Formats: sequence, C-alpha cells, structure tokens
Amino acid sequence: MSLFKGMSVVTANKSKHSDLVKLSPFFFKKAANFTKPVFEALRLLGVILSRDRDGRNELLNAIFSKDTDSAINLISSGRFDLDEQDNNGYTPLHAAAQCQLVPIVERLIVCGACVNSLDAWGNPPIQRALGNKPENSLIISKLLEAGADIHLRNKSGNSVATHVGKLKSHPNYEQLQSYL
Repeated sequence: MSLFKGMSVVTANKSKHSDLVKLSPFFFKKAANFTKPVFEALRLLGVILSRDRDGRNELLNAIFSKDTDSAINLISSGRFDLDEQDNNGYTPLHAAAQCQLVPIVERLIVCGACVNSLDAWGNPPIQRALGNKPENSLIISKLLEAGADIHLRNKSGNSVATHVGKLKSHPNYEQLQSYL
C-alpha cells in the first residue's frame, strides 16, 4: 500500500480494506499517461478516490479529460456532489462549460447542478462558456434556460453582461443582447 501514499481514498464497501489510505502526488504524475485504466481498476476494486493534488474528484477529472461517457455515468451514479469545487473553485459545470461539453452540461443541469456557483475568481459557469464555437452558444442557451445570471460580478468587478456588452463584435453579443 506504499504506492497509495499522500491522497485520501475511501472504499465503497465495508471490508477489511475500508480504512483511509493515502495516494502520493508522485503516483499521479507517473500515472498521467495511464490514469483512466488505473482509476478504472481502482473503481472495480471498490475504491473511490476523493481528490487529487488539484482538489479534483473523479468526476472533475473525467470532464477535464473530455471523457464524456465516463462523466455522464459518474453524474448519473449519484456518488458525487455536483457542486463540489476543486482548488480553483471549479465545479463540474464550470469544467464542462469551459471544455465545451454540451451533453455533460445538459446532464449536470438536469441533475440539479447550481448554474450560478462561483469559482475562485468569482466567475459563474456561463463566464467560462463564452466563445465563438457553436458549442459555446448551445451551452450559454442551456445555462440561460436554467436560470444563469449574467449580471453576477466577479472579483474584478466584471460580469458576462459588462464583458459582452462592451464589444458588439463579441461572438456571443447577439445571443445575449436581450439579457443585457
């Protein structure tokens, strides 16, 4: 078990191995190229990794890895707090919006994720969704339909409304014009 030094782990079942175990950050650096198989093997053994060195749980890691199928399965499993934040205050919805993962954004919203949670900089997920790709517009629409507030100001005093409202050439200007 010395391999598991430095990170919190809990087991899903009550067995003689259900004690708290630690995984080292070194383990994750070395496992970067085969993280998914390692995590899958640990999951099959009934081990749930709580957080890595960035404060990310298995769900956030699946989203940042753009592993849509795993992320949707993890969301549907009910094992994760959908508003849990990593060290930067990112929730799964922030991550999915930034990574432009429409199916994950949709699933998170349906399962009750907070659309106005703020990251460490005070940005809501809709701020992370701004951009010029079709996925950005779809995510913005989904977030607005779910009640996202474009007037929330971040720690710099800016909101989506002020950011987009300043630039008529902003790729999301027309979409958000009626909300400004």
